[in-house]
Amino acid sequence: MKARNDILATAGVVAAIGAALALWRSLTWLFIVLIVVTVLLIAFAWLPSLFRVFQDRQASKPVVRKPSAPYASRWRLSLDGVEAVSVSHSFNKSVSHPGHSRHVYDDNPSRVIVSVFVPCGPIDSSVTTSALVKSFLELLSGDPMREVILALAPLPEGFVWHSYSSNGLLNNQAVLARSAELSEVPAATALLNLNDASIKYQHFQDPNRAELILNIERRSDGDAAATAASLSEWHGWLLKVFQLPDTFVRFLSQQLNIPTFADMETLLGVWLEGHSDLRDLIECDHFQLPPGAIRSRSIPTYLISDRSGKEPSLAAVDVLRAWCDYGLHAHGYELELAQLSVKGSRGSS
Repeated sequence: MKARNDILATAGVVAAIGAALALWRSLTWLFIVLIVVTVLLIAFAWLPSLFRVFQDRQASKPVVRKPSAPYASRWRLSLDGVEAVSVSHSFNKSVSHPGHSRHVYDDNPSRVIVSVFVPCGPIDSSVTTSALVKSFLELLSGDPMREVILALAPLPEGFVWHSYSSNGLLNNQAVLARSAELSEVPAATALLNLNDASIKYQHFQDPNRAELILNIERRSDGDAAATAASLSEWHGWLLKVFQLPDTFVRFLSQQLNIPTFADMETLLGVWLEGHSDLRDLIECDHFQLPPGAIRSRSIPTYLISDRSGKEPSLAAVDVLRAWCDYGLHAHGYELELAQLSVKGSRGSS
């Protein structure tokens, strides 16, 4: 503001001098020059303000996003929840079911949480809740959802997905059990969180992404706790998990008519939690476990879609390495991971 006033004052002085010089006809050319200089000084003084007005008007225009399939072909591993805050929050969300308080074999079973976040727009109010719930149950019952669950929890006879709790179109839950009304422990639970047209966080929910959370109890046949799985078995399971984003995108765009976008990252989260520690889930008898190291009971891992990242087979190896290093605090697993890396490289070539 002070700079503008100084320029305008200078312009006034120049204009006054020009007016005085205009009294002498012989100096008319100088008068014209001074008038031009005055105009330029005034324009220069107001130009920044006019430019800011233009910028503000451009910024106030709504951004038109072109619907397209979100990128989900290559991934980058992160152990920092700040990079994927929405995924970090999702690990604390769960379905409250009476069966969880009457567990058959253990009050703290081993479990795995998988969270999928896809960039998308709000759900249209023309979609009915009944149609959404029907499509949601079909999504959970088909592949690769079913394969991801069966690899961790072989299902007892009669276990199917049931709608359990809902809040209109935005929040829906489901349980994998014989009946949603029985107090039997579900083999798995699922949450589907969508957004409406309001741009705000709802229940720590990402306002720009749809959210799917699977909470799977690790089991063997029957109700007994499952034995630990090898790194190779976990690698195969992670490859199934990497198929979930594309399946979720098709569900949103084709079943619910929700536009999806490629201008933001697709996010994946995997939370591993053992009954005592991660040795309940990861077979590590042939690893070196240094004495004195505290074995973690759980470990979160975050995967962010990245065109310069790694294809799923190699990204899965990075996840396994993080589990071994920061969850088991183990040594001597490198050869097995190297073999999986070579297999992954051959598969992608």
